[in-house]
Amino acid sequence: MNTILNKHLGAALALTLAGLGWHGAAAAGESDPTALVAKLDALRRPSAANLKMGFTLTTTENGVQDTYRYTGLIRRDAGTLVLAEDGDQRGQKYLYTPGGYWLYAPRTRRPMRLTPLQTLRGQASIGDISRLNLSDDYSAAYAAQNEARIDDQDCWVLALTAKSPDASYANITLYVRKADQLPVQADLLAGTGRKLKTVKFGGLKKVGGQTLLTTLTYIDAVNPDKRTVQQVVALDASSTPAAMFQPQALALEN
Repeated sequence: MNTILNKHLGAALALTLAGLGWHGAAAAGESDPTALVAKLDALRRPSAANLKMGFTLTTTENGVQDTYRYTGLIRRDAGTLVLAEDGDQRGQKYLYTPGGYWLYAPRTRRPMRLTPLQTLRGQASIGDISRLNLSDDYSAAYAAQNEARIDDQDCWVLALTAKSPDASYANITLYVRKADQLPVQADLLAGTGRKLKTVKFGGLKKVGGQTLLTTLTYIDAVNPDKRTVQQVVALDASSTPAAMFQPQALALEN
């Protein structure tokens, strides 16, 4: 009698948990969601403590494409400094530090404070480009619907929740390919749950001796024909001093 009762109670508990959308790591293939996010970080952020990255941003709107060149100076202990090399932004500097974001434009007196959603170019914001470690900003768990098919690939679905208001997005839905646990896509969401944009990950290759995701495509949530492709083209060790990652240093020549 007790055995039969326990079976019924166990079945009832399983149905209740399923109805509440509960999914543990075991139900999702024994993969730790925090580890999956850390893997994405490792593929986006080079391991060197001080480096120089060359990249382009190619925008597409109304069938017209334009490509612009940038240099990113990255110090793990200080922040990210993005230098615009050409086009109408030539000479502008975009700085991210744990204390915030700033823009310095030539012939201006002082840097201007920004938000992480401030557009750098097209659909790519300064937060998208310069804040490279999701593990610092988000807690990760499997989504209630923890499986999906994206671009004909079977994926796990992770729900990332911002740890503080300083994060670029309130929530992120991350799709990770089951076959090799590589990131496929992320939906970037506002606090209301509205999707702001989608980013697709690709271009896995060795750059500067490290395997990185070299192509990120940012797609507008309202008009998917509006998109911006970030392409990493070079990666080298650097000796940029920590003092350069200060707002008051932006007016100095690099």
